Amino acid sequence: MHNPSKLFTAALLLSLMFAPLSHALDLLNGSDEPVRIKAGRWERDGQKGIDTYIGNVVITQGKSSIEADKVILYTDDNGISRFQATGKPAHLVQFDQEKQTETHAYAESMDYDRSQSKVVMRNHARILQDNSSVEGEEIIYFTDKRLVTAKGASSGNQTEQVEIIYHPPKSNKQ
Repeated sequence: MHNPSKLFTAALLLSLMFAPLSHALDLLNGSDEPVRIKAGRWERDGQKGIDTYIGNVVITQGKSSIEADKVILYTDDNGISRFQATGKPAHLVQFDQEKQTETHAYAESMDYDRSQSKVVMRNHARILQDNSSVEGEEIIYFTDKRLVTAKGASSGNQTEQVEIIYHPPKSNKQ
């Protein structure tokens, strides 16, 4: 039997853990700090608004960053509309200025689509914040609804489980 109090606490911690991800996508939009991009190669299709960075790609803005083998940025009149990052794994670091914490996200494939307010992380997806983590084959996060789903990999009739580790806040027992 599940303890509703513990399930609520887990759900609350997960929603708080994922909250900074919506800001992570501001890495290229919402800050006044300069964006620095390093890559082995850069290709730009100005008509389609597509920039492709290949080879040890490092994009930084302040204390936040994306490291990947390849990053494709799609832009429109409102800025970055979508980005895809791939690597072994791609690594996103979001520094939360207000909380002075970092959230680390890892996956072989990360895909953000602004129009759907959705982040899809596939293949060994993992998110770490403080001592808490979520790990699975796929993690999908709807930034506007703060809705998170995670699932394990399937192989034949077997499905791996998602692993969620959270540390509840310490109580002040006297």
